[in-house]
Amino acid sequence: MTDAVLDTPPATRPAARRRPLLASRRNLERVLPWAIVIGLFAVWEASVHLFAIPRFVLPAPSVIFESMWQWRVPILDNAWQTLFTTTIGFAIAIVFGLVTGVLIGSSTLVYNGFYPVLIGFNS
Repeated sequence: MTDAVLDTPPATRPAARRRPLLASRRNLERVLPWAIVIGLFAVWEASVHLFAIPRFVLPAPSVIFESMWQWRVPILDNAWQTLFTTTIGFAIAIVFGLVTGVLIGSSTLVYNGFYPVLIGFNS
């Protein structure tokens, strides 16, 4: 048996054609979530009008957005208050967590005391 070496060059792939803009998978991944959300809002709006669903049962998205625009000032004021309260709560939790963590990590007595509580929180 002889070892023959072939001198044929490897097959070259044909040049890739450029895809249209929306046919590109990358662009489709960007557009698809937006299209689905817009489509769901359109189906919701059409369903409310088509089936004559009462406003108090299921308002149409257009009614909801109109109401949000009408009450935008109190909504924003309350949103800022909620954000402020939440931020203060997180800051207190960070300080409490750091102090507790340092105490638990530096003392076996504190660790043994807090261990049942930690197990209870994890379960």
